[in-house]
Amino acid sequence: MSKSNRNQTSSHRLICLVPSLSETLYALDLEDAVVGITRYCVHPPNWLEIKTIIGGTKDPKLEKMIALKPTLVIANDEENRKEDVVALREAGCRVYVSHIETFSDLMTCINDLSELLQRTALAKKLITHLTMHYDRLKDALLTTPNRPPKVLYLIWRRPYMAVAQNTWIDHILTHLGCLNACSHLSRYPVVELTQLAELKVDYVFLSSEPYSFKEKHIDEITQVYPEITSLLVDGEVFSWYGPRLFHLEQEVQRIAPYFKS
Repeated sequence: MSKSNRNQTSSHRLICLVPSLSETLYALDLEDAVVGITRYCVHPPNWLEIKTIIGGTKDPKLEKMIALKPTLVIANDEENRKEDVVALREAGCRVYVSHIETFSDLMTCINDLSELLQRTALAKKLITHLTMHYDRLKDALLTTPNRPPKVLYLIWRRPYMAVAQNTWIDHILTHLGCLNACSHLSRYPVVELTQLAELKVDYVFLSSEPYSFKEKHIDEITQVYPEITSLLVDGEVFSWYGPRLFHLEQEVQRIAPYFKS
């Protein structure tokens, strides 16, 4: 790190309430500036040991955060509660709230952070690398032209909850050449297994998070719908925007053989 970057970093005291963005701050060479994170900010992994843990994304300890005297708190309109953002602002904390449903939204967020935190050059490099990986994934799972595979992406069990439109995961599925089986619905709807035939699902993706689906849960679906291919997928690379996107290509290569041409 250059002397000028060290001086800029020392002037910032950052708290990150967004697991998907803690890794972005690291990529922008802001490790020393981050003073607090949530218990779910697991990347970079050593931060859970060396940073102050301020609670969770939905239940942050506001007094603990304020005591850290942050110069900027980084939040997200989906991950974090509006009332917590309001309370922090009323306490005099500066809060940046991101809104990320698309790759364009992610680019806006990175540019915003780069301007707020004087990281323009590093942000430009990060955006270039992310764009390269993102472009390479275009239609990666579209094996039959004009016939996108219909995917039901499950994030929860009892009740089953799926991913619908206006979400980052929906954007990624579409970019990969898939048709989201719940694209006609909004956000994270509850679905029943009996709906899979009606939805004409080709594939079910069972995510590793927030619910950690296992092989036994695949059996629950295949017993009813043996014709549907159900796959366990890495929830982080599908749902975490930012540098986790670099790992999505490897996951796509792993599941691609299951997609029939």
